[in-house]
Amino acid sequence: MFADNQMISGRQCARLLFFDFLGIGTLLLPGYLANLAGEDGVFAIALGGAVSLLYLKMLQKFVLGRKETFSGGSGDGICRAADRLLVFLYGLYYVLLGGYALYLFGFLIQRTLLTEESFWLITLLGLLLAAYGMARGMESRARVYEVLFWLVLIPFLLMLFLAVADVSPQQLFPMATAAPENFLQGSYLVFLIFSLCQMLLFAENYISPMKAGRAAGSAILFAGLLFAVLYEVLLGVFGRVTVSELEFPAVSLMSMVTLPGGFLHRQDALMVGVWFFTLFALICSSMYYGCQCLEKLRGKSVLQWKIPAKTRILLFCGGLVYAVAQGCYLHPETFSRSLERFFWYLTPVYLLLPFLRRILTAGKRKKRAKGAAAACMLCLCAGLIFSGCSVIELEDRSFPMLIALEEKEGSCRLIYKFQDLSEVSSNDSKKNGGSEQDVSGASFYEAMERYQKENGKYMDLNHVKVILLGRTFLESERLYEDFLTVLADSPEISKNILVFVAEDAKELTDLGDEMEENLGTYLEGVLQGNPDMSDRHQVTLGMILNDWQDGRRNLLVPCLSAEEKLPVVDGYYVISGGVPAGEISEETGELAGVFQGKTKVLRESLSDRCHLAVEDLSVKYEFRRPDSGETAGILCRVKVTGKASQEGSEQVSEERLEQYIKERLTETVGACLTERGLDLTDSFDRLSLFDRELAVEYRGKMREWQEELSLNFDVDFDLVE
Repeated sequence: MFADNQMISGRQCARLLFFDFLGIGTLLLPGYLANLAGEDGVFAIALGGAVSLLYLKMLQKFVLGRKETFSGGSGDGICRAADRLLVFLYGLYYVLLGGYALYLFGFLIQRTLLTEESFWLITLLGLLLAAYGMARGMESRARVYEVLFWLVLIPFLLMLFLAVADVSPQQLFPMATAAPENFLQGSYLVFLIFSLCQMLLFAENYISPMKAGRAAGSAILFAGLLFAVLYEVLLGVFGRVTVSELEFPAVSLMSMVTLPGGFLHRQDALMVGVWFFTLFALICSSMYYGCQCLEKLRGKSVLQWKIPAKTRILLFCGGLVYAVAQGCYLHPETFSRSLERFFWYLTPVYLLLPFLRRILTAGKRKKRAKGAAAACMLCLCAGLIFSGCSVIELEDRSFPMLIALEEKEGSCRLIYKFQDLSEVSSNDSKKNGGSEQDVSGASFYEAMERYQKENGKYMDLNHVKVILLGRTFLESERLYEDFLTVLADSPEISKNILVFVAEDAKELTDLGDEMEENLGTYLEGVLQGNPDMSDRHQVTLGMILNDWQDGRRNLLVPCLSAEEKLPVVDGYYVISGGVPAGEISEETGELAGVFQGKTKVLRESLSDRCHLAVEDLSVKYEFRRPDSGETAGILCRVKVTGKASQEGSEQVSEERLEQYIKERLTETVGACLTERGLDLTDSFDRLSLFDRELAVEYRGKMREWQEELSLNFDVDFDLVE
């Protein structure tokens, strides 16, 4: 049974504060932190968390638990007037904070889930839901979020765990490179997030100061640890530059994670529920404490339904919060930026006000269990509504499984391969290749808009499995740049879609008409069915977008051609530092895969009677500048190790195997560097792990690095039976 004593436990207080930290922290902190502190962001989080704990300790010792506090309305004369002014200032702060949180709430839902719905309606429904949750009181809200804590956190942690597989450790280094002033600004930003613990000033009627301090401390520690893990994963997956440029890096990360089994392709839409509940918690808290401030200014209870003034004050506070959210949405470059500057510069003033007041003055309503259950059900139902409903019916949608792009007389030719839902459900056709429609436009964006207008159906891109790029389209700087710009921050398309290149994209899409399964599904299985290649063998849209912004790798995109009326991989197209750089042979691509973690088993034939298989492949790099008298540049010694086994009637020595592979690497991967200036060993991407000094010197200079690089291969195999 719940105790109806209008009090909350330390655990409930910690979880309420944790949700307040989590929503706004995971959305905004990574991008700003990457721009300020870069690879040192994790240390900025640690410093900001430590300062926050120190502030909390001082708040608990000098302010919380004192008999005379400005929030208690004690004092008379000038002191009472000053206290009312402080309460007013805090009320203004919470109204602005609630409005900004409501803006983020509505913008995120509209951007990722309900793109065709109006912002004002989404925020209005969120505000009404927050008003109901606020009216239920502190105890009921605490019970709700105590129940939701693990339901929200477990999926989030699971997605982070799955994303670790895509982390490139080299992108986490070099550290200790951020300018001191930028590092301190990053730490200050973390401190601003955790400064929300000042809400404890108005929680004195619900929890003892000692319990409140311990609860806030545990919330800061847990949230800080989660921020650090999330930041390192984002940095390892996207890189510093990309994280700083993405609108919401954490949301983009969710769209890149591939769940085992492939049963869910748009898990990012599902994971928006995490920010639905966390931002909703912050909106409720801000409105609740804002109304408390108005209550103290008026001198009567706001949260008792029997008092007629409650409705007026609640509507007034809600109207202000709604107006702030609308102002941020209508004028993001002015109003929203001004609000962010307000929090940046004036939050420290608010944090010091309780201590200043302390220095200058140094001389019932029941909460039943069914209330918590009702609020919980309302939140869950709202989450289901926001994540599943749409004003566009299924018959008014098209569901492409593949998108193909070609350059045609300087314009963009856009080809959709899709299936109608009626065809999928009937299963009465032997051929399941689906239908095809194409449209042309001056750019990728114009072609999409033209198709929408001519066909009258909404193009739902949630089911796209493959993007097929024609070679001429890829090598058209204008068309390719526009394509990447449109999709960079588009929430309508998943970032884990596979990408292929073809000499003639239309020829490949025509093959799908004669296939017994959809072309997109078939191509998805082409790469996944190769046991000798790892998952890194697949190049996704997210990887291309990341490298376009970060520019530190050579991506090998599979090239397709038609063979016996089926598409097959016959080579690889290199995208170097985000720039198309031409095609290489399939053989060269497989050898280059050794250095990029794509090849799990390397197979070579020394003769018709001797076949080689190398497993447990690993690569080490050693860099050095040339000695005096040597050719200028950077010398890189690349050592490949593994366990080799032989098949066939002819057996050769271990030394002969090593010499053979060394020659093959020199003839293929080495020749690409000397003849085309392409370093397929991706030594530039690994540089931060092996030579910090060179990594700092050549940061952002991949082209110069490849021009000055010389490769020397070394092979060391253990021959096993």
